[in-house]
Amino acid sequence: MNAGALCDRLLAIVEMERRAGRRQLRETHARSLEERVEAGDAMRGLELAQRDDRLFALRYPENVSRFRAGDLLWLSDGVHIEKGLPVALRDDDPNEHVVVVEIDRFATGVKADALDGASDLVLDKRDLDLTDSLLDAVQRVLRGAAAADARALLLGEAKADAPADVVADARSPGIEALDDDQRAAFVEACSRPFHLVQGPPGAGKTRLAAAVVRAFCDAGQQVFVTGFTHRAVNRLLSAVLDDDPERRVFKIGRTMQADDLGARGVHLVPTATRLPDHDGPCVVGGTTHAAVRLLGRRTFGLCLIDEAGQVSLPHACAPLALARRHVLVGDHAQLPPLVLGEHDDPLATRSVFEHLHATYGSRMLRTTYRMNAELC
Repeated sequence: MNAGALCDRLLAIVEMERRAGRRQLRETHARSLEERVEAGDAMRGLELAQRDDRLFALRYPENVSRFRAGDLLWLSDGVHIEKGLPVALRDDDPNEHVVVVEIDRFATGVKADALDGASDLVLDKRDLDLTDSLLDAVQRVLRGAAAADARALLLGEAKADAPADVVADARSPGIEALDDDQRAAFVEACSRPFHLVQGPPGAGKTRLAAAVVRAFCDAGQQVFVTGFTHRAVNRLLSAVLDDDPERRVFKIGRTMQADDLGARGVHLVPTATRLPDHDGPCVVGGTTHAAVRLLGRRTFGLCLIDEAGQVSLPHACAPLALARRHVLVGDHAQLPPLVLGEHDDPLATRSVFEHLHATYGSRMLRTTYRMNAELC
């Protein structure tokens, strides 16, 4: 398959996912309020308790929703949903039965005063359509003049044994804490242009990934770590800080999507376009959506994709293009990428890890420290 054919297939997949997402949200909003609440797609009975500029504290009788900090929502009367306020969930205090939401900073023409004194408000799911940016990223990687390394990797044309600087070896500090398989994976990741590491739950993939990040930073390089979700990125950044609390770390995303990273000295950056320039080694964490915004703005010595078995091929294009060296950590035998539509093309449900594993293979971590013997 050539670059043009792969590009066409991925563009079609992304467009179909956009249509499926819009259809799913329309169907959700068309259900009754009772049905939406029962399905965990809405919160009802909210009353405005306090307002501070663009922040709203809302008291609720109960919360059985699936909403989490960082989710995009509509705050409305529950009937005219998309005529309500576009907000993001900042915090939920179940002890006080209070949620705090913030008006979307990109929203214009918002009339928040209409909520003053209102009661029986409803929070519903809202979608942020980033499809156009994703389409642009796929085309820039597979049809553009740059990103040759990422393009060759995706097309199965990259050479795993191509010359690469050795940033660490089996004598590196801290490597004694790794088991034999982890140690071999570490050495390969630090001496090859790209490397895949597969492991079942509890095999120490995050510990290994943190060790690789440390090695590249110690070699004076800047590292971009990414995943499909903020949770995956935050977990890896926390492991990096456990490994080296003084490491310079930046996290792209809303503050409510940063868990407790801010308290650990991580520099929180609301959007990729506001990532500051930095001289010297550092770690930048962001989702694959954030990687799209970094294309053409920043390059890194290494891109490490965590939980790569859950990252689709379209979402992998941008992060792979941000660096010349790549490490993917994951397991395509576990959860696959999230897919909303029904696709005829098998690439739609294939993760970047599975796609690359089929051509290049991977290093298997064979010891798990969490699963019970029968599952193993």
